[in-house]
Amino acid sequence: MAVARTQKEIRQRAPWWFAGLLIFQLALMAYDARDGVTKQRMIRVWAQAIVSPFQRIASGIGSAGSGVVQYVKDLRNAAAENSQLKQRVEQMEGELAGLHAEHDENERLRALLDFKQKNAYKSVAASVIARDPSIWFDTVTMA
Repeated sequence: MAVARTQKEIRQRAPWWFAGLLIFQLALMAYDARDGVTKQRMIRVWAQAIVSPFQRIASGIGSAGSGVVQYVKDLRNAAAENSQLKQRVEQMEGELAGLHAEHDENERLRALLDFKQKNAYKSVAASVIARDPSIWFDTVTMA
């Protein structure tokens, strides 16, 4: 059962067949053709050229998302590090206050030592253990 087609139907479909065969031939040639520099198939070069802008956009979005995640991680780490550094600063301020007190005492003792060396009399270190409470006498008891 052959279907008879009219001359008019054939003429109407002929350009579509021609275009389809040309596209098919172009695809076969592109698949077989190779780039002179990279020796890659031309179809691959074309596909890369078409997909490249979309890939750049997706890569940029991925990098931005990754950057945001890294920023949040850095903030968490910074908060923990900040608390550790605050504790360390408090500790060092305490040590510094102790060093200032020791420095002041050292200066006082140096002055006493210098006084002892300049004094012509023989001096002995002693502690005052009692004092006369009356205002008439200036007596002290030393040990």
